[in-house]
Amino acid sequence: MPRGRMVSLIAFGLICAAGALAQSSSSLHGHVVDPSAAGVSGAAISAVNEETGFRRSTHSQPDGSYAVGSLAPGSYKLTVQKTGFRTVIRFHVGVGRELPARADFALSLGSMQETITVEGGTPSLLRQDDASVTTSLAQKEIENLPLNGRGVAGLLELAPGTNIVSATRGDAGQFVADGQRANTNYFTVDGISANNGVSAGGLPAQTTGGTLPVMSAFGSLDSLISLEAVEELRIQTSSTGSEFGRLPGASVAIASRSGTDEFHGSAAFSFRHERLAANDWFANRAAEPRVPLREENGSVTAGGPLRRGRTFFFLSFERMALRQPFAWMEPVPTAQARANAPAWAQAALGLFPAPNGPALGRGLATWNGRSSRPALLDAGSIRLDHALTDRVTLFGRYSDSPSRNEFGSTQVNRLDFRSWSATAGANWRLGPETVIDFRANQSATSAHSAWSGATGCELQPLAAQFLPGGDVPSCDFLVRFSIGGVGQLVSGREGDRRQRQFQLLQSVTWKHASHTVRAGADFRRIVPVRRESNASLSLIADSLSALANKGSLWVANRAAQNGLTEVREFSLWAHDNWQITPRVTVIAGLRWEYSPAPVPAGGVNFLNPSTETIQAETRPLWPRPYGHLAPRLGFAFRPDKSGRTVIRAGAGLYFNSSLSIATDVINNGPMNVDYFTSGRFGWVSGLLSFGFLPDLSLPRVVQWNVSVDHSLSATDSISVGYVGSAGKQL
Repeated sequence: MPRGRMVSLIAFGLICAAGALAQSSSSLHGHVVDPSAAGVSGAAISAVNEETGFRRSTHSQPDGSYAVGSLAPGSYKLTVQKTGFRTVIRFHVGVGRELPARADFALSLGSMQETITVEGGTPSLLRQDDASVTTSLAQKEIENLPLNGRGVAGLLELAPGTNIVSATRGDAGQFVADGQRANTNYFTVDGISANNGVSAGGLPAQTTGGTLPVMSAFGSLDSLISLEAVEELRIQTSSTGSEFGRLPGASVAIASRSGTDEFHGSAAFSFRHERLAANDWFANRAAEPRVPLREENGSVTAGGPLRRGRTFFFLSFERMALRQPFAWMEPVPTAQARANAPAWAQAALGLFPAPNGPALGRGLATWNGRSSRPALLDAGSIRLDHALTDRVTLFGRYSDSPSRNEFGSTQVNRLDFRSWSATAGANWRLGPETVIDFRANQSATSAHSAWSGATGCELQPLAAQFLPGGDVPSCDFLVRFSIGGVGQLVSGREGDRRQRQFQLLQSVTWKHASHTVRAGADFRRIVPVRRESNASLSLIADSLSALANKGSLWVANRAAQNGLTEVREFSLWAHDNWQITPRVTVIAGLRWEYSPAPVPAGGVNFLNPSTETIQAETRPLWPRPYGHLAPRLGFAFRPDKSGRTVIRAGAGLYFNSSLSIATDVINNGPMNVDYFTSGRFGWVSGLLSFGFLPDLSLPRVVQWNVSVDHSLSATDSISVGYVGSAGKQL
């Protein structure tokens, strides 16, 4: 095990043992009124978790409002007592994570010994005190959904305004929300950032910085968290909250499941097979049989008490095995063209498959082929929750999800991916109205990519023709050979890409009268790393006929690229949910973003516009942004007492994260162009150099929304809304 990872795991264990860190929690609030609809002051309210037995208590304010903080998600029994009124008990009040739940009580005159019991309290489908555009799904709802593939990605499509972007080679796949770019979404698991800077999809890269969610080697979101381990998923496509609205795209918050006071477990298995599906249309047309198209997905969970009423555990494991079919139709050299090629190129041309289709002219013919490439994912996690006292709760979670994928026809790319994350935290209720929440995380994502054919490193002998000394390089040496009109051959290792993250978050919630104020700080340190074990060689021939003159080829011989950079981001935020009346809530917030530009160890190319020259300098890509203040404002209004209709509106300013450009400085940015030379026309030429423009600044986006929600019944509602945005300095 790498030393850095071992240190991280030891530190995580010590933190959990010491009980110093964070749990994602929520709250419950509402109003207690008498028969005249006036607020009842001093009513005693207790909330008891029906699964763990853990209890929280508080009293109503002079206006009848109350709030119970530091609640773990689950189903609660609420009891309201006040001298001169009948006691009211309400069962099965659902509380989710992050966003507060609401329960109002109307007391009737009588003795405290008289009890009114409400069975099966059904929560309202409408969020009555929130101005954002949000879709929330609880664990029981997720279990009942017929999702294709049983993955987290299937849940994202249920949110209005989202469109899935499929994964392809060089594109890890993502989704866009309300017209925003795909790399502006912000993913969190238990409140901790789950964005990373290493993309999969068949080509390892870090060109997106820390703006993609953790993905598997084949582009799915199953590495993020197993679906069976999800307690709640919330998608905000237009947010007015200053806590969640870090980036202008969608905010996807996932809460993991915890154990309960009873032992529970589950097991599931699903599969697909090519014999249960029709053949591909193009394969039928070419009279080709079906190739393996298979998916095997198995998962198990187990949870329960380690100490009843105090300590709980939850385990989750998922394995997904795929056989993905690919159909290929591409031009390849004919047998005659291979025989007529110069001796130095014949071995390389022999790596192309033999043509089996019509001739295309100029020494080319069509090749049709099919293959089925394997992929595998193992995703496991463990979560521990402990109630230290009735005021302090602790939690820790560790997840690890290695995956691999293969891609390609003649040369096959093997991509190994791994993501692990350790999160811990503490939740401390100072009093009935004040809660402190603290979280910490250490995580890493890495990718390793290598190309090979049937016999290993086939192109290494070809590279010896163009390297000084004529020595055959090792199999680690990366060789790319491209022929115009034909295609590309690749052999060797593409190197390693890695990103490490350390994050600290702290928030304070304070309830006073009709105000619920939340404030917090968020620090994130990200280190993108590029490691290559050997150099690389790229060869480009304009056509098959150009192979006759070896000196006419474009050649780029690049040394191994090894580097890292460091990005630090710091945020302060505060927002107030002000319930002006029982039917009107105003949400106002302010977020300060500090995103200094990364400074690499080596120089960065900058463009001098006045002289039109490129020069390497060691300085930040943009000035330190001290004035990035992002205000948010919204309201929610219930026009009638029934609460069946909610009108909401909001607007806010957002700044893009600096991570989208952070890794360009270790990828020869900004255009990631190799320097090619050629002996054509009797002289040596090179491609243009590129440099960053001076005085760059982070993009900013203004976003707004208006919507009307109406509850048709206890289980049905309808919503109509409009979301808009405008981007500047993109």
